[in-house]
This record gives sequence, structure tokens and C-alpha cells, in this order.
Amino acid sequence: MYYIEVRYQNEAERKRLEYLLVKWGKKVNRPSGYAFKVDDSAYKDLIDEVENKFPLDDVSVFHINPVKVEAPHYLQTISYNMSKPIVEVRPFVGYLLSKRRAVLSRKAGNMEIYGVYMRKGRSEIRVSFSSEQKLKVTIEFEGAKEAVQQLADEFNRELRAYGGESIN
Repeated sequence: MYYIEVRYQNEAERKRLEYLLVKWGKKVNRPSGYAFKVDDSAYKDLIDEVENKFPLDDVSVFHINPVKVEAPHYLQTISYNMSKPIVEVRPFVGYLLSKRRAVLSRKAGNMEIYGVYMRKGRSEIRVSFSSEQKLKVTIEFEGAKEAVQQLADEFNRELRAYGGESIN
């Protein structure tokens, strides 16, 4: 048995978590009664008090060790030479990001980093523009494999239709 604690940032994330719990049904259940974490240093004194005030049949104790969670991340990069100027291409890429409801999370040098949540999982999209002889657009997708593949396919299709030449 595992105890999983998920801290969510907003109501939408809480609802996603509720959906997952419903989806997993009887394999997942919420603690009954009152659940709390206790430092190892305070456990002995606290459990003595709990045992004195509540019937032992109503008390369950689990010793928990942290488990390092490493979600498998997948990375895919696409690069395109564009024949159009950056003043046209940048808004088009912005349009593609907005279609996916990607949110700018930060900038690092000439790279813009966006977060996007899809049914297939959460992903990060990193976009950079450079111009040597032609304008080059490089987009990196990182996250859940299915989400990354779907995003890369969509962006490939759209950039090709917009006149981009793939250089991958």
C-alpha cells in the first residue's frame, strides 16, 4: 500500500485529481477518519497518547518511507527553415501555442518556455527562433510520451502547411 500526497495549485487541478480517483475506483480510497503525518522523533509520544484516548481497533498506523517519483519523460525536437520573415512566423507559432492553451512559464535567453496540459498528459514546449541564412524555428516538446508525440505531429503538420521546410 502507498500513501500519495498531491498538492494542487488550483480548482482545475483538484478536479483532474478527483477524476483520476474515480477512474481507479476501488483500487484507490481516501483515508477514513483523521489522517496526519508525524515526524519520527514525535511518533512514540504521540502514539502513546492516541492509544490512551481511542480504542486500538479504531487506530491504524503505517510507517511511510518516501518514494522518489520519476515520471518517464520523452523529448522530441522539430526544426524548420521558414521562407517568411520572423514578423509573420512568430505570431503564427503563437497562434499554434494558443490553440493548445499553452501558457508562457518563463524565458531563458532567446528561448520561450510554455506549459501545456492535455488529456494525454502535461508537457513543456520550448520555442526558439534564429536566423542564419533563413529563419529557423526550433521547438522542443518534453513530457508524457503520448502528449509529446501528439503535439509534435500537430506542429509538424501546421508548420509544413505554413511553408516551412523540415530540417530534422
